Amino acid sequence: MIRKPIILFMLVLGLAFAPQTADAATQWEIQQAQEMLNTLGYDAGTADGYMGARTRNAIRAFESDMGLSMTGTVDQFLLDELSREVGGGGVDPVDYAIWLEDLVGEAERTRSADRWFINELYLVTDDLYAAGPGTDVSYEIETLENLTYDAKIQNSAAIWVLDELYVLIDDYYLASDPAVAWSWPTQVLSTDFRTAGNIHNAGILLDAGNFYIDRYVGLVSQPISLNNDDGDLNSEELALAILGALLEEATNNNSTSNNSGSGVLAQGHITAYATNAFAMDIVISAENATQPFVIGLFETNLDTPGYRIAFEPGRGGEIAIVLCTGNNNLELVANAWTNVNLADGQPHYIQWTRDWYGDMELYIDGELMIWANDTTMNDWFEGVIVQSHGGDWVLESIYLADDS
Repeated sequence: MIRKPIILFMLVLGLAFAPQTADAATQWEIQQAQEMLNTLGYDAGTADGYMGARTRNAIRAFESDMGLSMTGTVDQFLLDELSREVGGGGVDPVDYAIWLEDLVGEAERTRSADRWFINELYLVTDDLYAAGPGTDVSYEIETLENLTYDAKIQNSAAIWVLDELYVLIDDYYLASDPAVAWSWPTQVLSTDFRTAGNIHNAGILLDAGNFYIDRYVGLVSQPISLNNDDGDLNSEELALAILGALLEEATNNNSTSNNSGSGVLAQGHITAYATNAFAMDIVISAENATQPFVIGLFETNLDTPGYRIAFEPGRGGEIAIVLCTGNNNLELVANAWTNVNLADGQPHYIQWTRDWYGDMELYIDGELMIWANDTTMNDWFEGVIVQSHGGDWVLESIYLADDS
């Protein structure tokens, strides 16, 4: 008679210590969930993108409070529920209503905008006033963005009006919780290189040098001498030209560091179709690296227009966004206002977005490092390019989404 309780106890014990099924969510999605849970007061621990007991317990507590099934896992439904609860973060809609009302009143008084535009802005103002504290007003801000863009195209308002409106819009996104500002509807690419097995599974196509997968750290680069490489010569020259142009313009002189264009390169690309409004999230690490690392998006083929973010540890940790306009013509879009040591052996979280209006933001470990605007790119991108000019860089994961 005592065998049944013993068997039942062993069954429960076995279930308690059975291996957990791997979460289908990406590291980026888990990190966003952790950030929102912490914002709402549920202790999910450090927002590092990894599932642990604290994160699961925080999810279950949130699901219980919301009357949801307690799954303890991250999926799109949970992310949507968290986003709805977080809403506009610390934003007070009335503050923006007053700001917008004053701006529209001045534009009306000075006749600096067409009547239709004035009327539409007053409607947005009324909606902001009607929203209660803590209400998600991202729809109203998006409406304001679209109206401002239309007015710009139709020359329906003075430049100062448009500029002030964009200041208001940017202030909202900076004041909102990052999880709200980083919500992008369509996943384009999601790869954790540690679990890919090999570069073929990861979708990497080699152009120069070599890459291999280390299941403990991710995608490891193996640059080789350009003179001995049989890859696409134009792509190699493009990589060196990007870094040379970056350093010349960022330092405002005509000389470049010896670290720029080391003569060795590992380059690969991944086919991934994305609009010119995108969000890229990567985790990168390096130890004692002295040569640059570049990652970005390209149109049609590797030599055509695209954007890159470049890290140059040999010059004190410079970081920049670079524009390739085609035929090896390079332009510096912006560089960070402070240096960051990405080659300290620790993983660093890079988040890079661009919206339909050309506004770009680059976050490193949750801190805004670059804000810039560039409207050159109008066509879709067709792939991600990765370039390493030193053997110490490791790409742990990459996530790409767009606004399609």
